[in-house]
Amino acid sequence: MLTFLPSKDPSTIAVEMYGKSTEEDARKLDNFVKENLLDGKEFNLLAVIENVDGASLKGLAEGIKFDTKRMNQFNKIAIVADQSWSNMIATLSNLVPGIEAKHFDSDQLDDAWNWILGYKQHSDDPTNVIL
Repeated sequence: MLTFLPSKDPSTIAVEMYGKSTEEDARKLDNFVKENLLDGKEFNLLAVIENVDGASLKGLAEGIKFDTKRMNQFNKIAIVADQSWSNMIATLSNLVPGIEAKHFDSDQLDDAWNWILGYKQHSDDPTNVIL
């Protein structure tokens, strides 16, 4: 299931995915893009993933793939999840050449936002970020 979360950036869609992701979720995301972003405008996706069936998640990626116009709009994708989603990130990169995708552990949501927004950490202090 897909739920939209508050975003810290107008060009970033933040979602939480849990349980079984479906083709309906892909349509929901596509409709959100159509209604909230200009046609052709690049956007980022920050996805918080909890207990999602991997096969269903692959199905969601395939569902999104059908709309190639939207796929060309992806810029960065941050995956926030407990388990390693490196395979999913590789799948996304193969489906959409040119996007940046990165995995963050579930306790690194702020780091994921900083990466999406383009912040860089200054020195060894993880709380000190600069543009």
